[in-house]
Amino acid sequence: MRWLERIRKKFQQEEDVETLQFFDAALLKKIIYLEWILLLIALVGHLAVQLIDPIKASDEAPNLVISMIFLLVVFLLSFVKPVRSTYWDRMCFLFLEIVLLTGSAATGLPKFMFPLYMISVAKGCLLLDRRGVVVIFVASLLAQVAYGSFKVYLKDLQPAHLNPYTVAAGVQMLLGSLVNCYAALALMVLIGTLTSKLVLEQKLRMESERLGKEVEKLATELERTRIAREIHDSLGHTLTSMNIQIEVARKFFDRDQSRATEALDVAKQLASQSLTDVRMAVQSIRNPDFRFKDAVHALTAQIQQTEALQVKVHLDTPEISSATGYQLYRIIQECLTNVMKHAKATEARVELRHDGSNLELNVSDNGVGLQKSNTGGGFGIRGMQERVESLHGTVTIDSQPEKGTKLQVIIPL
Repeated sequence: MRWLERIRKKFQQEEDVETLQFFDAALLKKIIYLEWILLLIALVGHLAVQLIDPIKASDEAPNLVISMIFLLVVFLLSFVKPVRSTYWDRMCFLFLEIVLLTGSAATGLPKFMFPLYMISVAKGCLLLDRRGVVVIFVASLLAQVAYGSFKVYLKDLQPAHLNPYTVAAGVQMLLGSLVNCYAALALMVLIGTLTSKLVLEQKLRMESERLGKEVEKLATELERTRIAREIHDSLGHTLTSMNIQIEVARKFFDRDQSRATEALDVAKQLASQSLTDVRMAVQSIRNPDFRFKDAVHALTAQIQQTEALQVKVHLDTPEISSATGYQLYRIIQECLTNVMKHAKATEARVELRHDGSNLELNVSDNGVGLQKSNTGGGFGIRGMQERVESLHGTVTIDSQPEKGTKLQVIIPL
C-alpha cells in the first residue's frame, strides 16, 4: 500500500534524535532482566499445568508447544537492542513482540502471558517518542482485550449458540475480557507510567549536565571579558597619562631639562599607579578594603596634577557595597580617560546623588563631543555598559558637537 510505504519512508528519515539523545542503556538492561524473569515464569507455568493437570491444559491451551516456541523467539529477540535503528524499525520490532506474545497467549495459557505486554510498553517508553508509546500501548491493550473477548466467545457464547455480533454479546465479551485481564492491564499502565517517569528523570539529569557545562563555559567567557575590561579600564587612564608625560619629556629634553625631569618623575609615578591598578584588577571586585569616595578623590587629584583639566566632584551617596562602589569607580575612571583622550575639554564634572531608591551618576564635560559613530561602539563604552548592566542599571549618553558630552547612569538601590 502506497500510504504505508510513505509512512515507512518518513519514519526511516526521522531518527528521533531526542529519544536517542536521552537513551538510558542501564534502564533498558533492567527491563530486559525483568522480561527474562516473566518469560521464565510463563514457561514454568506452562510446564507445571501440563504435568499437574493435562486435561485442563488441553482445554485451556490448544498447543503449549507452539506457545513455548513463541516464548523462545521473544527470548531471542530480547538480545536485540534496536537503539540505532530507524524509527520505523524500532516500531516494527515492538509490534513483532506484541504479535508473538498474542500468538503465545492464543495457543497457551494467557494468565502467564499478559504481564509480558508491559515489557513492550516499557521498551516503547525508551525507544520511541510520546506518540509511538501511545501506539504501542493501544496495540498491547487491543491485543489483550481482543484475545480476552475471543476466549469469552469460546467459553460462553459459542456453547449457547449466541450471535457474537449483537450489542449485548459485544458488551459481554468486552466486560468479560476486562475482568479476565484487569490485573495485566493495571500492571501495564503502572510499568508504563514508571518507565516514563524514569525516562523523564534521565532527560532532566542529562539536560542539567548539559546546561551545567554551558554555564561553566559561559562563566569562563564572562571571566575573560571581565579581566579584559579590568585591564582596559584600570590601565587605560594611567598609561594614557604616562604616554603624554613621556612625550613632554622628549620635547623638553634639549630645551628645558628641569621640565623634562619633572615630566619623567610624573611618568614614574604613573607607572607605579599602573602596578597598583593591576593589583586592584587581579583582586576580587568585592574587596572589602575598597573605599569608593577615597578612590574617586585620589583619581581626580591625580588627573589635575598631570593634566590641564579641572575636575569638579560632588558625591552625595549612602553606604554602598564594595562591589557597587568598585563598578562605579571604574565607570568614572573610563569616562574621565575618554575626556582626556578625545574631548579636548578644560572642565569635567562628576556628580553622584540618590533619591532613596536609585543612585544617579552624571559625568559631563565641555569638550568637542562625540561623533555619532562612536556613541556606542568603543570597547570602553561597551565596558561601561556591561558594568551598568551587572548592577541592573541603565546608561544614557548625550553628546552634541562642540557642546560636550554627558553620561548618565541610574542604578537601583
